[in-house]
Amino acid sequence: MKKIFLSLAAMFAMVNIAQSQVVYTDLNNNPVIVSSQNMEYGLNFMGGEAEFMIQNYSAEGEAIYFASFLPGTAVVSTQADYNANVDVLVQGTVIGENSTFFGCEDGSPYFNVFYLPGTYTKWADLEEPQFIGFKFKNGNNTYYGWAEVSLETDYDMEFVLYGYAYQSTPNTAIKAGDKGTNALVLTENDVKISVYPNPASESISIATQQQIDRAKIVNALGQKVLDVKGNTQSIDISSLERGVYTVGIYTQNGCNRYKFIKK
Repeated sequence: MKKIFLSLAAMFAMVNIAQSQVVYTDLNNNPVIVSSQNMEYGLNFMGGEAEFMIQNYSAEGEAIYFASFLPGTAVVSTQADYNANVDVLVQGTVIGENSTFFGCEDGSPYFNVFYLPGTYTKWADLEEPQFIGFKFKNGNNTYYGWAEVSLETDYDMEFVLYGYAYQSTPNTAIKAGDKGTNALVLTENDVKISVYPNPASESISIATQQQIDRAKIVNALGQKVLDVKGNTQSIDISSLERGVYTVGIYTQNGCNRYKFIKK
């Protein structure tokens, strides 16, 4: 009887996994930038009103928020005097019922602080994108998800959104960075950019019809090694050590990131 029970449990587990589906929106080729000029951006998963609102009031000396706007929405965060501070999650962190959430439980918007000058600046010290965990409700069901974000503190205090996902199976945890097997790729505003040669030894060239505002190169550890401002078409990389790097190319349409090898 015990063997039969275990077999049935395994079968149900396999069915649950098969039905489990991550819904992922990839914005890496054209990240959403929420700046002091473009101050708000809503995340909407189930239609109707936006479940979350990214608000950038840094130019006014106030905070950048990952705000929960609808009942049942909340963010993995740490309680503070001013609502809560959004936690920095690394890839693979489990987001589920055992996570610590703060948010809109009584119908009142809850302003989770992503960045507050002089008080909460943890996100400002990061060179590589990290993850925010969140949950939202639809009816009686709870859904868990993540967003990949960064804060460009040396470029007009920009909140950058590289993508987001949620587990479409209700009440099922998700790992930060889990993209599932089927990705929804947004391409309507993609900027066509080529970076060559790859591998490269002395320099890399950038081919695009867009005006380049900036090009930033980080190493495999996420450390910034080169930062070129202005409309550059070529970057001298001769001083870099051998290895894999990522170049972020900023245009009026956002930031595109490309990996290349320095040989």
